[in-house]
Formats: sequence, structure tokens, C-alpha cells
Amino acid sequence: MILGPFTLDGVSLQAIPESSYGFNSDLNEYCYTIQNKFYFRIKSENIHNYGAASKGKIKNWGELVTAYYPLLKYGDKYLVVGSSSHKPKKSYKGILIHVVPKVAWEIVSSSGGKIQEEDLYPFMLSVTGKYQDRILFRMVIFSFLFGLNIINYFRVFNRIRNIKNHPLYKRLGRYGEEHEVIASIDEEMEEAGGKVPRQGLTTPSWIIRKGLFKFEEESRL
Repeated sequence: MILGPFTLDGVSLQAIPESSYGFNSDLNEYCYTIQNKFYFRIKSENIHNYGAASKGKIKNWGELVTAYYPLLKYGDKYLVVGSSSHKPKKSYKGILIHVVPKVAWEIVSSSGGKIQEEDLYPFMLSVTGKYQDRILFRMVIFSFLFGLNIINYFRVFNRIRNIKNHPLYKRLGRYGEEHEVIASIDEEMEEAGGKVPRQGLTTPSWIIRKGLFKFEEESRL
């Protein structure tokens, strides 16, 4: 998607097999995939525009658009294009999906008998969806989460490399020499059973509770 749209000429268009149609997890909808490509740019000098229009929802975005259906002629058939603009263009970019029966009926009706349903390719080029925006949005979310994980890995590595970098270790410095405080806590926890229950643990010198991401300790002295 990011490298596209890929140019699709008339010869390639006429050779698209029906078996290439299936669910695309990147787009979360069904479309034709050709050699792992699904985002295309299609050009044509032979454009027919029949004034059919209807409203529908763009999947995943909830945006209502008015779709117009210019026809691009390749060989003896027409490729339906679902466009948000009523002005014909020299090229369109989008994904190939099955022709919606309602769309085919509108085109046949508005052509005044010049076009029949069998004159249309079984697929159409949908250009009303914000397909690149979908992928870019997912990439931004992925990059943010991936970057957050990298930062956390570095923090964990830094703490494993030197225990003194751990924030809990630094907090214990309030009660004296860290290694002595740790030894005292370990000793009293062993005497109390060695585990901190959900409600917390009280020892002769300490009150220890589990937090969401850390232990919370408090001296009783």
C-alpha cells in the first residue's frame, strides 16, 4: 500500500482471475489481490460517464460519500469506477472489489439501453475509500507502540545491568544504606513466609504492599 498505487494496464486488467478475490486483512475488506498488490492506478483515454449516483458508507471510517460511476473501456467491456467526483479523470487509484449489484443496475438503467450488465467487468475500482490513510494510521499506532516497547526494553536492560538504576533501589536509600535495607527486608520477609500477599505484608520493621507496577514499602520505625 505504501509503495503504491501500482499501474494496472488494460491487458493486465482483462487477465485478472476470479480466484484472486479474497479478504484483505490490511484493509479489513474483500478485494482483488494481484501478486501481493491491491492498490492500483488505472488510466484510460476512453471514458464514459453515466450520471448514476448513490450514497454509501466507507468502511472503517464512517464517512458518508456520494459515489459517481464513470466507466473505463478496455477491450469490449467497461470497468466501473466508484468515484467521489462527478468529473471524469484521466486516471483513478483505488482497490478492485466486486461490482455491487445496485451499482450495476443503476449504470444499465442510466445508459438508456446502451450498456447491459454483461458488458461490465465483474469487478470495479473503488476510489472513495481513504485506503492509504488507513494504512498510515495503523503504521503510526504500530510505530508508537513499538517505540514505547524499545524504550522499556532499554530501561529494563539498564536496571539489569546495574541494580542501582532501579527506582525501588533508589527509594530504599531513604532508610539507610541500600544493601543493608535490602538485606533487612529479605530477612524479615523470609521469616514471614517469603511472599507478599494481595492485602500486603507487615513485618516487625516494614509494611510492604504490591502496586500495579511496583512494590510499595513503608518503614514502621
